[in-house]
Amino acid sequence: MALGRDPDGHDGRNGLIAGACRSVYEDEFAHMLIGITEADDPDMSDADWQTFGELALRQLTLRVPMRNEQFGYPVGEARMAAIMDGDIEPLSFDYAKAEAA
Repeated sequence: MALGRDPDGHDGRNGLIAGACRSVYEDEFAHMLIGITEADDPDMSDADWQTFGELALRQLTLRVPMRNEQFGYPVGEARMAAIMDGDIEPLSFDYAKAEAA
C-alpha cells in the first residue's frame, strides 16, 4: 500500500509533499517514543494507568479530526468516519525502528 509519506512513485510537487510528510512522520514517531518512555513510572497504580489510557484515547480522538482540518480536509468524510469508528486496518507498529531508537 502506498502511503502519502512514501515519495516513491510521486513526481514534482507530489514528491516534495511526500518527502515533507515523511519528515513529519519521522518526527512524530520520535515524539511518540519519548512519550512512551517517559510514561514508564513504576509508582503508577492500575487506576493511574486506566486514567492515563482514557486520557490518551480522548486526546487522540480529538487530534485526528484536528489534523485533518489543519491540512485542509484531505481525508474525506466517509473515511474519517471509518477511522473514528475503528473500521480501518491501522498501520503496523514498527517495533524494529522503535527498538533501534
